[in-house]
Amino acid sequence: MEEGVDRISDLPAHIMDQILLLLPMKEAARTSILSTKWRYKWASIPELVFYGDMECYPYDRLLIDIVDHVLRSHVGPIVKFKICHEDIYDSRAVNRWIRCLSRMPLKEFIFYNVNWKARKISTRLFEFRNLVHLQLTWCIIKLPARFKGLKKLESLDLSNVSSTQDQIEKLISSSPRLTVLRLWHLEDNIECLNICAPNLQSIDIRSSYEDINFQTPNRLVSVEVGLYRPENQPFMKLRPNVSSKSLCRFLLDLRLVKTLKFKNSTLKCFSDCYIPEKLPEPSVHLKHLSLGIDFGNSKEILTVVCLLRSCPNLEEVEFSARCWDVHHTIGSFWEEYCSPEPFKQVKFLYFENTKGTEAELGLIKFLLLNLPTLERIKVVVSYFEKVGREYLEELIELPRASPQVRFIYEHSGWTFDHLLFSDEELPEAE
Repeated sequence: MEEGVDRISDLPAHIMDQILLLLPMKEAARTSILSTKWRYKWASIPELVFYGDMECYPYDRLLIDIVDHVLRSHVGPIVKFKICHEDIYDSRAVNRWIRCLSRMPLKEFIFYNVNWKARKISTRLFEFRNLVHLQLTWCIIKLPARFKGLKKLESLDLSNVSSTQDQIEKLISSSPRLTVLRLWHLEDNIECLNICAPNLQSIDIRSSYEDINFQTPNRLVSVEVGLYRPENQPFMKLRPNVSSKSLCRFLLDLRLVKTLKFKNSTLKCFSDCYIPEKLPEPSVHLKHLSLGIDFGNSKEILTVVCLLRSCPNLEEVEFSARCWDVHHTIGSFWEEYCSPEPFKQVKFLYFENTKGTEAELGLIKFLLLNLPTLERIKVVVSYFEKVGREYLEELIELPRASPQVRFIYEHSGWTFDHLLFSDEELPEAE
């Protein structure tokens, strides 16, 4: 390198911008000491991202002062504002930032705050005409009296938000370009959520709703639903009005869905009443199915079989044992139950968080016998379970309809691959 050449200062402006965008806001401001060209460069960054934890900012006032200073010093447009902190108590400061940002062509607003208490957020936020992505955590939402919608919004992410059913539904329906929706742990007073979003492609819902309605034809291809019980409701009395009819209607509303995930107690909710052998209309586009399951609950098992019969193009199925369930004894269910026809479509099986129970083995054996086109099965045992060589050997020796199954087994960071390792290389059980 030649002496006296300042290569840092001679960088093209767009390269300097990219460097600053990759740095935390605190470090970006420190680049002002590099040279005169860098001195005020940080003050024109179009994307403001503030990450804070209790170690860097032991109290929220310090972070608030930094954000205030950056916004006062900023020159030029701001298109993204993101702040993540464990504890911001001063809602007035947040609303002050929103007021300042209202003059900007803001496209992304992300407020991630984990203080377990919702804070009221300014209605002015919902007047930002250029918003494309909005993410709010632990906030109280109230729309402006003359709310005209967020016409450019494509992604909406609400977590632990307090609002009314009408307000949430209005926010969704007034965002015509919305393609991605994530609603986690909204207030329990919302019993039935009506979603009107004709361009929606992906949705992720975690809550205790009694019902979810898609009011318009939609383009949904990825759906993830995690229903759970309210704290004051007995576990075995989960939403009695959610039945197999709801499952039929639910899937009828999702004619184009390719990926379907039932988390938490969703499968239990849908299996609460009579389960048909097959749904009235097949889900012909569904390729990937993921289910949180109690392997000892025969109703949930029958719901799984119903879904397998009703999805003729299903290729991949995942099962994850619900760790909080009191596992039932399935008794002689597998001795008495016999599938009238095999499931010829599934190629990949994945079992997660297993514990080596007889109920798990029963389902695995049933599927191996009824999946003639199966190519791979993977079993991941829960880290906290002590299972030995016998369980692995029993899994390997299970009869199967497909001669080309690749068997993969994982436990405590150790992996066994049926095609790569021989029986002699298995570790002795402790």
